[in-house]
Amino acid sequence: MIPWKGVDEFLKWYEGIAQLKVSWAKPLIKLRASESKGGFVIRGERLYRRKPQPVTLFVCDCVPEPEGGRVNIYIGPRDLKCRRKSVIFFYSTDDGFLEPNLSVEVRQVEDLELVREVQMSSWGFYIPPPPGRVTLLALDERPVGCVYINPKNGNLDYGVHVIKERWRQRIGTRLLVESAKFLKERGLDLMSVVRVLGRWSDRRALSFYRANKPMVELTACELEAAKGL
Repeated sequence: MIPWKGVDEFLKWYEGIAQLKVSWAKPLIKLRASESKGGFVIRGERLYRRKPQPVTLFVCDCVPEPEGGRVNIYIGPRDLKCRRKSVIFFYSTDDGFLEPNLSVEVRQVEDLELVREVQMSSWGFYIPPPPGRVTLLALDERPVGCVYINPKNGNLDYGVHVIKERWRQRIGTRLLVESAKFLKERGLDLMSVVRVLGRWSDRRALSFYRANKPMVELTACELEAAKGL
């Protein structure tokens, strides 16, 4: 099952993901879409070294047949063997999470030095938010967690971060709950998180997101590189 009701809804979500510079998600031009089993297929182009590069996105519950001479991207519920894989979690903004930590304070902030402190402890480096994002910070005398919310597509950009000494205390769950409330108040029914695989903390992060009862879990990956690159 895919969570998007149609191509336009998917492209609105995808546009926000493309801003994150994920390997499989790049801005697309000259799009045309067709229906497929349990979803749709989008063919278009993206710029590669300033030249147009043909791309096919299979957004469906299917086992796609990669098309020759194109970059082939799969986004769907099947766990296909492929390169540059990500896992995408979709949650309802209504409820359904684990019991959150209510002892910490969560508020919107603009002081990115506080966010830097959290991210450096959480994953060892810092990425500032893309334009237009809302930052939630969890505090308990000091900053202990943070998340960037994209209010247009409902994605939590770069995921949820909590300082290492406060892991496993449901602070991350609290940030998921507060993010969902923020998005629901703005009319969004779904919230997403993209987890790019290949880092040492994959198992811990995936366990956290799965424990918080996502509605849908998808795989996103590149099936093959375009010929001649």
